[in-house]
Amino acid sequence: MLPLHFDVAASNMRAVRCYLKVGFQITGEFWKKADDLINVDIF
Repeated sequence: MLPLHFDVAASNMRAVRCYLKVGFQITGEFWKKADDLINVDIF
């Protein structure tokens, strides 16, 4: 089975609960200040 990695905002508890309910596991946490995201390009 191939590992699947994706990022979910920790504040999005609805999504977190959904993913946990269907069998995903939290393997780590990564926090970033909102100020660090100012120059991020989102397509």
